[in-house]
Amino acid sequence: MTMTPRLTSGNPITPGPGVCDHHARIYDDRAYLSVTPGQSATNTTFVMDDWWIWSSPDLINWQYDCTVPPE
Repeated sequence: MTMTPRLTSGNPITPGPGVCDHHARIYDDRAYLSVTPGQSATNTTFVMDDWWIWSSPDLINWQYDCTVPPE
């Protein structure tokens, strides 16, 4: 039996520090993922400094698009 290899992006899909509050949407055949950067494990208050926007044409290859500050 021959198995076809599957492409995977790995875990996590975004490099660097951990991210939280994932939210994904598909627009024009492209996936967009908005996340908030993880805060310190000792943080006891809710602080959202900004959102990071990532996108992918295939849910495997992700690119960082921009940072959006909260208003």
